This record gives sequence, structure tokens and C-alpha cells, in this order.
Amino acid sequence: MRKEIIILILLIVYIQANNLRILSNEDFEFDGKYKDGKAEGKGKAKYKNGETYEGNFKNGLRDGRGKYVYKNGNVYEGEFKNGELNGEGVMTYKDGQKYEGEFRDNLRDGRGKYYYKNGDRYEGEWRRGLKEGKGVYYWKEGDKFEGYFENDKKGSYGKYYYKNGERYEGELKDGIREGKGIYYWADGDRYEGDFKNDKREGKGVYYWADGDRSMGDYVNDKEVGLHVRLDSVGHVIERFYE
Repeated sequence: MRKEIIILILLIVYIQANNLRILSNEDFEFDGKYKDGKAEGKGKAKYKNGETYEGNFKNGLRDGRGKYVYKNGNVYEGEFKNGELNGEGVMTYKDGQKYEGEFRDNLRDGRGKYYYKNGDRYEGEWRRGLKEGKGVYYWKEGDKFEGYFENDKKGSYGKYYYKNGERYEGELKDGIREGKGIYYWADGDRYEGDFKNDKREGKGVYYWADGDRSMGDYVNDKEVGLHVRLDSVGHVIERFYE
């Protein structure tokens, strides 16, 4: 029995010394060097579930830079720490989407860019895998949103920039204009006032590019009731009802 144990020990030493593949206690086959019986340094690993990793190991765990190929077709290339995605990296998804940026504990966390398969993209802050904090969302058609995100959705305030040169800045609800805001037209006109359900609704002031302005109420994006139009120095030009 003692002779068999000695032979087994010598065999293990030989295998490790020659970088041969053996099954480790972390449930993967490792092609690389060992230290104190654990994968150490650069090497290749194949896991029981069919996933693979090529990169750096430390104390038997993925640590440093490497490439991980998932069985679902996703591929991650970047930094690892203590066996998990931590640091800068790129995750390319099987469906064509891609994330470039910071990871923490296997989740998108920090600053990063996400490219959607429909051509849209998001650039900004992430927390625990969700859009959270300041960011910019770009639509492939040319529009963009700049503001704050909460729980993966547009927050309560932001700016919309439209490809036709118009823009909105103000309060939001469920991603649409609601509350106090300002809408700018490409020709220099603007509206300042209340919005509801993405339309002008409530009290507001319409400013023309030449300096005139009109004050009154709005319902469903249209003027209602009494409106007073003033010139650039505040003189009343007309009063009219809609």
C-alpha cells in the first residue's frame, strides 16, 4: 500500500511538472501549472458544464485577465477577481448585444456602454446589473435622452434631444414628459410650463423667437381659455380666447 501511495504521488508530480490536464477539486480540467495543488498562473480550463476559460489563475480561482466562453454562447473577455467578473471587461451576447465597461461580482456595475441588437445604445452608470445613475440613451434613428436612470428606467428628470433639432428639458414620469418642463423648437420658439402624458397641459407660456410671448392654459397640447400675448418689452398686444 505504501509503495502504491508513493507511485501515485510521483505520478501527480510528473503530471503537474509537464503541464498535463488533470481534474481538479474545482470541477474543471486544467491545462497549466499548479501551486500547492491549485491552478496558478496562465492556463486553460474546461468545466463540467462545457464552459471554458483561458487566462490567469490565482489560488485555484480565475484572477487577472482572461476569456470565458459560456455554454449559452455568451463570451466575456476582461478582468476577474476571486473567480468572478470584477473590473473592466467586454461581454458579447449570443443575440448580438454587447456591454463594454465595469463589472462587480459578475454584474454590470460602474460605468459602461451597452449596445442593443436593434442599434440603440446606452452609455452611463450601472448598479447591480441595472442602469442606475447618470447616463445617455441613444436611439438608432438619431434621438437621444440624457439624464438620470433609476432601476433600469428613465428617472424623474432629464433631457430629450430629437433628430429634427427640437428638445425637451424637465420632469418625467415613466419616461414621458410630465410635470414642469421646457420644450424648444428648432426655429427658436419654446414653451415653458406644465406637461401631462407627454403633452402640454396646465399653465404655460409660449415664447416666439422674436421675443413675443403668450400666457394661458393648455389642454391636450392646445391653448384653451383666455390667452394674453405680450411683446418683447411686456406690452399687451392682444387678448384672445381659444
